[in-house]
Amino acid sequence: MAYADAAQYCARGLELLSTPPLAAERELWITLAVGHARALMMQKDNARCEELLTALCTHELSPKEIAIVYQSRIDNMSNIMERDRAVLIGREGLARLGIELADSPAPQDAFGLL
Repeated sequence: MAYADAAQYCARGLELLSTPPLAAERELWITLAVGHARALMMQKDNARCEELLTALCTHELSPKEIAIVYQSRIDNMSNIMERDRAVLIGREGLARLGIELADSPAPQDAFGLL
């Protein structure tokens, strides 16, 4: 029940923001949008969670926002045991940050990028 309330709170908060959000509302918009999606994830509405987070990924995102949104997508896929999809999402997020990984990188190559 608490997660349903949290999802509703975040969704209503998003309705109050400008579309698209003003620069001053940007951080609040990301926080509410990700909070809404994560509350749905906790209610096991993983498909809707992924839909909302994927929609966020269509926007220009800062590196910090990329990290927050893509980690949430990875968590969502991991929760439903879609680990291969989680890896693909992680690679997509890294590519948005300018980091390309080989299909089967050696561990030292992957860690060297960090």
